Amino acid sequence: MRKLFLIILLAMSFNAIAFDECLSGSFFDPTRDGEGLNIEPVGEKGLLAYFYTFANFDRIWYTMLGDTTLTMYTTVVLDDVDFITKTVAVGAAEIEFLNNNAMYFSYQILLDYDERSGEFEVCTRDYCAGSHLYKRLTQPISCK
Repeated sequence: MRKLFLIILLAMSFNAIAFDECLSGSFFDPTRDGEGLNIEPVGEKGLLAYFYTFANFDRIWYTMLGDTTLTMYTTVVLDDVDFITKTVAVGAAEIEFLNNNAMYFSYQILLDYDERSGEFEVCTRDYCAGSHLYKRLTQPISCK
């Protein structure tokens, strides 16, 4: 499983861009209601991003770290009483900025959490991969 994950990360192309405060914001695909991406630059070449989507009427959030190639993480609650959580790298994503207001966002989720068994397993559902054109929804006021 780890080999497949590394192969996907290495296969994704690197696209150098300037990461500054004007890159921050929310992006969405107008054809996919309830799904989107929030981006925050971290340092000179890094991104912290949050991808939110849905599957079977359940909201799913992924935290992502990287540059234009990001590692996707998900956090699951193992114990509701003591709020014990587990964060696991589950896939990879790639962002290709077209301009400051649009990007292609592609992702491949390799592991999916099965609530019945309480384990992560190979993702085989229809939401395990996708590629969308995202448009800017918000940006910092100073970057008009």
